[in-house]
Amino acid sequence: FLPGLASRRPPCHVSLVLALFEISPLNKYENFLGFRTEARVRYGDGEFTVKTEGDYVRCAVTGAAIPLTALKYWSVDLQEAYASPEASVRRVLERRRSAR
Repeated sequence: FLPGLASRRPPCHVSLVLALFEISPLNKYENFLGFRTEARVRYGDGEFTVKTEGDYVRCAVTGAAIPLTALKYWSVDLQEAYASPEASVRRVLERRRSAR
């Protein structure tokens, strides 16, 4: 830790770009170093099996990254993960509308 560096912030335009694209300054290095890779998962009743190693899965409704350690909601029939109960309900309602 170097004194004075903790209070330094990137220039305003850099912060704006990072906020707009929701990226951290390390994203370009994370994949290179093997961090933050998307996992391939088989969803079962009350459990899931990781088929391809990774750190997260994507929500089928919102597209949000869900860390495997926080994965709680999924559909066995559709083999989809959901970020929240609301996203799960939204998918059920979409399927009911399209079935009519």
